[in-house]
Amino acid sequence: MSTGLRNTLAGRIAIEELVRLGVHDIVIAPGSRSTPIADAAARHPGVRLRVIVDERSAAFFALGIGRATGRPAVLVTTSGSAAAHAYPAIIEADAARIPMLVFSADRPPELRGTGANQTIDQVRLFGDRVRAFVDVPCPDAHFSMRALLTTIDHVVAAAHDGPAHLNFMFRKPLDPSGAPGLAGLAAQIAPDEAAVDRVRRWLEGAHPYTRWLGGRVGPNAAALDAFAAVVKEADNGFVVAGAMDDAAERTAASRLALELGWPLVADIASGLRLGPPASNLLPFHDLMLGAPAWAAETRPDVVVRVGGPLVSKSIGHWLSCATHHVVVRPDGVRHDPAHLVSLRIRAHVSELVAAMDGRWPRPKAALRGHLRRWQAVSHEIGAAIGSVSGDEISIARDVCRALPAGAGLWAASSMSVRLLDSFAPAGGAPVAVASARGASGIDGLIAQAVGWSMARKSPCVLLLGDLAALHDIGSLQILDAEKPDLVVVVMNNGGGGIFSLLPIRQASAAFEPVFAAAHDKMVLPWADAAGLRAQGLSDVSRLPSVLAEALGRGGPHLIEVYTDRGAAQQAWIAARENVADWVAHHLQTQA
Repeated sequence: MSTGLRNTLAGRIAIEELVRLGVHDIVIAPGSRSTPIADAAARHPGVRLRVIVDERSAAFFALGIGRATGRPAVLVTTSGSAAAHAYPAIIEADAARIPMLVFSADRPPELRGTGANQTIDQVRLFGDRVRAFVDVPCPDAHFSMRALLTTIDHVVAAAHDGPAHLNFMFRKPLDPSGAPGLAGLAAQIAPDEAAVDRVRRWLEGAHPYTRWLGGRVGPNAAALDAFAAVVKEADNGFVVAGAMDDAAERTAASRLALELGWPLVADIASGLRLGPPASNLLPFHDLMLGAPAWAAETRPDVVVRVGGPLVSKSIGHWLSCATHHVVVRPDGVRHDPAHLVSLRIRAHVSELVAAMDGRWPRPKAALRGHLRRWQAVSHEIGAAIGSVSGDEISIARDVCRALPAGAGLWAASSMSVRLLDSFAPAGGAPVAVASARGASGIDGLIAQAVGWSMARKSPCVLLLGDLAALHDIGSLQILDAEKPDLVVVVMNNGGGGIFSLLPIRQASAAFEPVFAAAHDKMVLPWADAAGLRAQGLSDVSRLPSVLAEALGRGGPHLIEVYTDRGAAQQAWIAARENVADWVAHHLQTQA
């Protein structure tokens, strides 16, 4: 078999096995060396193919699909610097444990280290950020198709817990013209090749070459005994829910708090913060704990943490007061920057809740009073801030209120997610929430949100700031090409608003150009150039009607809202100070 036919066979076997494993989303950044894989993907009827010129945007788009579906999407790149553009997305996929695959094409070994064109060292390009890496040799006379199949099976299994990387070496010729179908190619395998019978049996079937079955064992008796003993001690216990993408885990986290009779502190990215609230949810925990008097008065003794990282900084010191700090996660990821964890249960929250049936301790009377007190104060704070003005606070609140049931909200990093975590209104329609809090970068947010919304197949809103939008301006072309039901709301205050809340604002004369990155740019012209429906708003009060119209119309839309950074900073500070003053007065009157 010729080199060209072997290249074609390798590409088609790889794509066929991906589809059999349930991996259907393939994102191609065009190039020549990746022709065998790209051509096979384009020919396969089971592939949902997207072509995105910018490798960085393509990688974040694939990441968004993985976050929404729980299955890896595949980024296909050519050789050279192309794959390196995926590194920021790989970092987020690693930190947030999002499924993702990178298939990079590479030059053959005789060209490595020779100065050959478009050739760099791609071996372990992403270091230990990936769950698996395989340097796949050139498909020559000694190449085993069985090895390729088991390799695909291995990396797809690994990628369900984070990113994985296959680096395919190909020799020219790469052109697949004249090649028969997959079965015809396999029939040309040399008769003495050991793989021939197994590969042909695989071709005749419909299953993957290697099926990975089974799973991790849930919590054992010792874990359940330890958990029950710790929570039984609580007089002031809390369930704290960080970022969660899985609906079953969210349901289990709510039930965990209900069974214990404890308040539920839910991060905006947990998916528990918006929609009809659980009976013990504390919607405004960030504002409450930002009041020093309340944080000192209500220190926890036992905390059970589920999900990922938390947005609120107010909660950090408060959590350190707990005698017992329990983490329930199915993996060994260490979310413990303050070194507080005293007990770790390696299980899904749903597994723990199911296993605890019949073992729940009876809630103490003190716990019921403790819950009612928190709920009363949270309710009063919600009423007090319901009409708080301030451009960006109003934007966050209006975005949440506009979302219909079943919609999605992508909360961008930096100020956007903080505004939502603090001021999102209680109640409303049940919606899904996602945020790039693995590494908390502001890069690739538009591309991620497009991939996420496309995979969800529901109306979605992305709320982000001007610097994040300008950072990912190239991804507006994906928004136009894919045409998802996604409304991008850009808060443009002419710089980095979050830095205005830091001490450096007062300490440095270079604050505006260096830290705030002050600018006079608008995103609107770029959106117009990309062919998007777009609108600029100087009057924040018009956002609800404009947003409702955009969501009702469907398809992609961009709304740029112009705000004053200084006024927004003062509104943020004033709102938090007013809550702190009200809480202090409340405690004095209750004393």
